Amino acid sequence: MENLQSILEKLESVNAHLTKQNVRSVLILFHEKMIYLGDTVIRTSRIRLLNSFFTNATIDANIVDPSNANYVDGLLKNNPYIRAITMKSWDDIDFAGYDLVIGSMYDEEAFLRYMYHRYNGFSNMTRPAIFSLSRWLLLPGDEKKARYVLPVHEELREHFTDMSTGELYISPEEQAWADKWLEDKGLRPNEKLFVIVDNSKSKSKMMRINVFYELLTFLLTRWNCKVLIFDENNIGKEDFYRELLSSKCFGQMIFSKKNTLREDLCLIGSSYTRLVLGPCTGLMHCASSIFNAYEAAGLEPEKVPVIITYTGRYELEEYCANAWWQNCPLVDCLILKEKGNRKELLVLNDIEESQRDIFDQLPTNQYEAKMLIDFVSSRLLKCDQPYLSFTI
Repeated sequence: MENLQSILEKLESVNAHLTKQNVRSVLILFHEKMIYLGDTVIRTSRIRLLNSFFTNATIDANIVDPSNANYVDGLLKNNPYIRAITMKSWDDIDFAGYDLVIGSMYDEEAFLRYMYHRYNGFSNMTRPAIFSLSRWLLLPGDEKKARYVLPVHEELREHFTDMSTGELYISPEEQAWADKWLEDKGLRPNEKLFVIVDNSKSKSKMMRINVFYELLTFLLTRWNCKVLIFDENNIGKEDFYRELLSSKCFGQMIFSKKNTLREDLCLIGSSYTRLVLGPCTGLMHCASSIFNAYEAAGLEPEKVPVIITYTGRYELEEYCANAWWQNCPLVDCLILKEKGNRKELLVLNDIEESQRDIFDQLPTNQYEAKMLIDFVSSRLLKCDQPYLSFTI
């Protein structure tokens, strides 16, 4: 077997031909399974940074794992920074047709050796240059098993770690579809849509059911609204809420059953949406990214819905709310702390920046209904004005 160091030295001579100015085509090679929605939203949003770094280049993405199809359609559709998305095996990709290939995989050594043998030991080869962004596009892997051996383009790495806001791109046609779908489910033109995210892969992220019930009942009785609940796997949420709520309140509920991820994201981005509320989970990052893109396309800030995520103590000690929400300017990220003998509800962006990374949050089961009702009411009252549709 060829010595790894020798292969890397030969690759270095290929990479030496690369300059920012001569890059006309880039391929991002996503090799791993996309597991967590929120992480995937954050990482794929960084593709915009490639566009701003290689200003003269087109960007393609190849997604190797076929199980990623739902995420690919849901999160990357209409992305203006990607020319094409393919789902090919390595053998079916014309790597030499690109100036630059960027690896996003845990076993970079396997890919490096594959390219070395496919392209005759890199002899007389000037393209593609091959660099790694695996550490910035993937979840932290098992460092004992990961083989991060590809070189890192340092100038690109510095640019790529810039904390840009996430964006998801809902087209005008998709927004019109969402509005029609909601109207067919009983939403009237004079009503607001409140999107409530009521689940998470981690139950520790959820508020207590009695607190949730009080908050939900308040929203349904206080505001002229319909509440949208997602039931993508059709597990019987409609029956659950029918038992939980009064008949009047239940009549204000809309359930999205068995819709695709993309369809549910379009519903979040409907022109009726005035509130999106939920725990620190992937759909909340999607909501943030959808309205970031709307605002960038011309939606006036006062017409952006209220977006509230409530957070608690994270299962992994090295995580805190600031790690996930520091770059989400449209989101009120709630933090619960103990001050003296009382609980204090704080908003992340209102905390002094030097104090945001302190790991002293109370768990989400310590939230109380009144504090959440008071906060949500204050935000809705502040933003309670007609929500006009706009052209994306």
